[in-house]
Amino acid sequence: MALSPNNTHQLFTSRVKVPASQYIGDPGRIFYHEDTGELRISDGITLGGLPVITGGSGSSNAALLTGTTLSANIIHSSLQTIGTLTNLNVTGNVTATAYYGDGSHLTGTLVGAADAGALTGTTIAPNVLYSSLVSVGTLANLTVTAAIVGSITGNAAYATNAGHATTADSAINATDAITANTVTNAIQSNITSVGTLSSLTVSGNVSANHFIGDGSLLTGIAGFAAANSLTGTTLSPNVLYSSLTTVGTLSNLAVGTGAFVHEINAVTQSSGNFVSLGDAQTSTYVLRQVTGDNIWTEMFLDGASNRINLLSNSSVSFTVTIMARRTDTGTEGAVYEIRGGIDKGAANASTRIIGTISKTVIAEDDSLWDVNAIADVVNGSLKILVLGATGKIIRWVAYTRTVEVSN
Repeated sequence: MALSPNNTHQLFTSRVKVPASQYIGDPGRIFYHEDTGELRISDGITLGGLPVITGGSGSSNAALLTGTTLSANIIHSSLQTIGTLTNLNVTGNVTATAYYGDGSHLTGTLVGAADAGALTGTTIAPNVLYSSLVSVGTLANLTVTAAIVGSITGNAAYATNAGHATTADSAINATDAITANTVTNAIQSNITSVGTLSSLTVSGNVSANHFIGDGSLLTGIAGFAAANSLTGTTLSPNVLYSSLTTVGTLSNLAVGTGAFVHEINAVTQSSGNFVSLGDAQTSTYVLRQVTGDNIWTEMFLDGASNRINLLSNSSVSFTVTIMARRTDTGTEGAVYEIRGGIDKGAANASTRIIGTISKTVIAEDDSLWDVNAIADVVNGSLKILVLGATGKIIRWVAYTRTVEVSN
């Protein structure tokens, strides 16, 4: 049964023996809920009835409100204006077209734009995050936490990162500094000249058309020098190329990478080595001697005592061409060739001829003359012997070529 809003109800009371929360009653009957202190009206259907609402529209007349505080159980209100509030607590959101008054206690706000002409004071507040200022007065200092877009013109004496500083006295990173007195890291391709530097450290390469000044502390230089200005008696081993056409008297000569000259007056050549210097090379030697009798006599590199000594743990092939000439009359001569191999272990005593030697008499005036090659187990050397004749002064010269392998 629908309740007519135009009906007037006359109230009277009676007690019923049914709890108010379970009471239905006749439609239009008003009853009192003793537990809650409410007036309820029966609709003939709902247990406990319906709350009594004045005005018939679900809202109290604002003009009838009394006191200064709205009850906490008022959840909805159609109020449009209120008086001056001492404070206002809202658990949800407050929406408005505009807010007026002191907003200094608001948090999480982005301060809006302001006319630069209206700014007062000497310090911009720290909560000003964005600005369209294009110029400011003279600043005592400036701290910027984010990147600066564009160029900074002026003196960046202590800038940590001075991308385009005109003058960066002590910039750590000066990408495009025009004047950088002390730059730690400079990624700058436009610097064409600098003043006098007390020192310069470069982690990469330095390229230039010419380097002028003292280069005595440079290493790994394959340089060029005028031959008439060379001093000393030994060319440095780092001289890799030379256009010299003549040199003075050399005690020995090593040619190629890995060559090792181990005897005087030798020319040694190599094109590399297995492990150690001299373990794959060839050498040439010239030995000489003078005889006046028929006793076997050893030939030497210096004509007196220096021999062709073998490296330890080596094997050597040799070809010896010997030329002999009698000098007291100048009427006799001979040519011989000896071929063979010799090796040596760790000790001199292990020196031995490999197999047998091959000796060829190419030309000979006196059949009593002779030559031979043996292993010297005392000195660990290749010993070249010659035999002359009594009363004949003979000069002997031997050209020896060796191929040497060692480990």
